[in-house]
Amino acid sequence: MIIRETQPYSLAGQVAAFLKSDNVPTAWSQEDGWMMTLCARSALRAILLYLRDSGVLADKTAQILAPQWACTTLYQTFHKLCFPANRPNPDLRGVMIYHQYGFPQNMKAISERCQEDGLFVIENSVNCFESHWRDCDDADQDLRIGSIFSFPKLFPVVLGGALQTDDAHLRQFARDLAPGEATSHFAKFWTYWARLLDDKGRYTALGNPLIMSQAMAYAISDYSQVMPRPTRNILTAPAVAAWLNQRCQNYARLYENLESTGAFDHLEPDIAPYVVPLKVPGGKAEGVAAALDDAGFRIGIYNFDTNRNVFEPRFERTVLVPVHAGLGDDDMDKIVAVVRSRL
Repeated sequence: MIIRETQPYSLAGQVAAFLKSDNVPTAWSQEDGWMMTLCARSALRAILLYLRDSGVLADKTAQILAPQWACTTLYQTFHKLCFPANRPNPDLRGVMIYHQYGFPQNMKAISERCQEDGLFVIENSVNCFESHWRDCDDADQDLRIGSIFSFPKLFPVVLGGALQTDDAHLRQFARDLAPGEATSHFAKFWTYWARLLDDKGRYTALGNPLIMSQAMAYAISDYSQVMPRPTRNILTAPAVAAWLNQRCQNYARLYENLESTGAFDHLEPDIAPYVVPLKVPGGKAEGVAAALDDAGFRIGIYNFDTNRNVFEPRFERTVLVPVHAGLGDDDMDKIVAVVRSRL
């Protein structure tokens, strides 16, 4: 069995969730500034439209500093409403901070830089289940416009995201977007099914047609603010708490057993990450990644910003390993054994 970075979902579970009542509350409360959306990109689009509508972003040439490791689809949403710069410059209006793989950025340093330069903050929390900025005493809370989330990265759902903000005007603005858009229902339908079919059929004979379907879904997914019913019904408070607890346990087990190797020198304990970027001694990353791949853990080697600062990133090659709630102690012990065998 091939184990990837996300917790797999079952088709039966999606069907069962679809048939449930629409009134099941999610684990995140609207009273605490949360609004469920189709995906993270639809939450981002709502923020950008709000900034354009309020005059903070004058036009599509207004620049926002975006992380260098952000995905292509994120840049697509930016380009519709502003310009994503990947280097600091004097013309910036704001910055998107991205807690890479769920590990918090250096918010004190970023907050001070934003105060000096008069920049607002959009928090990209797609690898997180909470706002690190909101919980940080060293961050200027007035700088943050809002935070965007992507739940398929942490939980067994096909699609679903969220916007969290303390700005009541932004929340109302985002809510008003949904019923007024003619494409909203089509975008939700197409994006959900394209994502599901792509996940289940990418490596079959249907792969190429499904890639085109997914490409169209990416192009229109930010036009809906409505979370799919199955996702809403799956993300209940008890289920989310159980999955996060297992993720924390998996990470803690890896940390405890590999800390002495230096693989966690750049990471902190007591966190629930999306994946874990292991630091491996020079020249051994490929061997560790290949051994993990042979053992069924297929993620790979990626650059991780060990400086945790979008203004001054310091990228280092790391080997990613999964810690999602579909795994247990035996899986973590297997990862530990494989990594130790190649160090």
